[in-house]
Formats: sequence, C-alpha cells, structure tokens
Amino acid sequence: MKFRPGAQLAIEYMIKTPHPGYANLSVVDTKTNKPIGAPLKVFSKFGETVDNADELDWSFNMSDTGRKCSTPGNCVLQFWWRSDEYVEPSRGVRGWPTNNTVIGPTRPLHPA
Repeated sequence: MKFRPGAQLAIEYMIKTPHPGYANLSVVDTKTNKPIGAPLKVFSKFGETVDNADELDWSFNMSDTGRKCSTPGNCVLQFWWRSDEYVEPSRGVRGWPTNNTVIGPTRPLHPA
C-alpha cells in the first residue's frame, strides 16, 4: 500500500483514560525530527471523555510531501496529545507501508 497525496485515510482512536488537552497528527521527517508541512489534523480540545465520536473515529487527507517520503524510513505519521493534567505528552508514532516496506518509527517530536 502506498499513500498518495490527497488520499483520505480513516483513524480509529481509543481513549481509556480521559484527560483534556489538545492534539495533532503530522508527517514527520525522521532525519530532522521536524514536521513536513502543516499538521494533517488538529484538535484544539481532545481527550475530555471516552465517548466523543469526533475524537474516536475521524479521517484526514494525506499531504503532498514531495520526494521527502519516497524512501522507506524517511517519514512517519505522528499523533501528539498534550494534556495540562499530566506532565508528559502522549505520543503515538506509526510508520506506514510504502513499496511493501514499513516506514518508521522515530523519536517523538516535541512541539515548540
């Protein structure tokens, strides 16, 4: 499976321990540990309950990363969730398959 720019991808997320915060999903360059372009999805409020359908089942459109992600291992999808109720942010880094090779994971991105 290869993701193409503009492809719509579905996400299902489970919140076991609700704690309010904010979150985003980004494509991250594994060499620089920096996002490529704007976030794919942004939640100004996230994780307040375990049953908010908008947070648990959503989709996004894959961005055009140019040639940066054409080599396996160069990019990952990173979901970042920050709550002021907890000291540490929650991070989920997942690679995705390209040319039958899984890309990622990498160190988590720490937003400024």
